[in-house]
Amino acid sequence: MINEAPEDPWFAALEQHLAEGLANGTHMAAFVVYGPENCLASCALGAIQQGLPGPG
Repeated sequence: MINEAPEDPWFAALEQHLAEGLANGTHMAAFVVYGPENCLASCALGAIQQGLPGPG
């Protein structure tokens, strides 16, 4: 799966969701750290999901 996107329909939906979430920057952020020779050293993705208020 390296350097190739899966051909499953869920992946296209995921790709669109991530692209939209990262583009507006209000509830999603991604960070990438490159190591020597421009290789991936680390990455992280965070998303804020607001729930409904409840008692207490």
